[in-house]
Amino acid sequence: MFALCVCCARVNMSVLVFFLAICTWTASTALTRKVSKPADNSTFRVDYEFYPLANGWLKLHRIPVTWAEARLTCLREGARLASPISKGLAEVMSSYAKEAQLPDIHTGIQAIATSEDYISSEGIPLSRIPITWAAGQPDNSNNSQRCLAMTPQGEMADADCEDIRPFFCYKKKDGFSTMNECGYHDKTYQVDPATGHCYKLHQTPTTWHMGLTTCSAEGGHLAVINSEAEANFIKNLAARQNEKKFVYLGFYTWYPEINLWQTLDGNLLNETGFERWQKGQPNNLNTDHCGSIDIETMQLNGRVCKYTNSFLCEIPSLTEQCNCFVVCG
Repeated sequence: MFALCVCCARVNMSVLVFFLAICTWTASTALTRKVSKPADNSTFRVDYEFYPLANGWLKLHRIPVTWAEARLTCLREGARLASPISKGLAEVMSSYAKEAQLPDIHTGIQAIATSEDYISSEGIPLSRIPITWAAGQPDNSNNSQRCLAMTPQGEMADADCEDIRPFFCYKKKDGFSTMNECGYHDKTYQVDPATGHCYKLHQTPTTWHMGLTTCSAEGGHLAVINSEAEANFIKNLAARQNEKKFVYLGFYTWYPEINLWQTLDGNLLNETGFERWQKGQPNNLNTDHCGSIDIETMQLNGRVCKYTNSFLCEIPSLTEQCNCFVVCG
């Protein structure tokens, strides 16, 4: 085995995809080496791994959450909460879970109305899914088990949807999911040629925290403005979408009484290169913890986090996302 570190400062997209593919193929687990191959031109996202046996891409989420949170996370990533809807996908999920030493994991199979109405997140009824029940299952304990979990042995058991478990997200290979310049699937992101970063303005109003989790699921973060040039790009992006209201950005404070604002990467706001506050802001109110910008004046504003506004996501360029690729020989 040897390590090959590639400086990403001036690498074009095709070269980056090549190295990402090689590293995805060779620097992973024994299972991956057995059933996977380098990602091709239909690579889905840089944080997903392609498995030919599953005919698609998988991503493991280790932090346990409820079934509803798991399903929402996968949807935000452009994928589905993984279910063993084929023998190949079931084998990959089971083997991957064993290698990762996971406990029971969520699947995307849920009883919509009654315990007889199980259906996968793809709309496939349980009768058409090749599963093996664990001993004593299903038992619908306390008439409250409406979700199906997979055991480390690859068997299925009914479970309480409110119980927390790790999970996989799955994207079936469909022939048109190709990465954008920032390594993700969402073609609605716009690239700023000056920074190489990708931006997306979400105009469905939501809270600051919901915007934060949405951007994270899409592979980025709430946007942080670092220069006048970047501010101008964002202003023009918003103008093309006829956005004229407050837009949430990636800065906040836990200490409004002393005006100590910081960005999501831990830097102080006054170190970002852009700190143009709206008149009267920040106003030191204990409820104004979350950062936004008046998109018409491009002036910053502290907002109550539970207020609903549009929000701007930012994904770093591929060159910034990579530090070193490992090539196994």
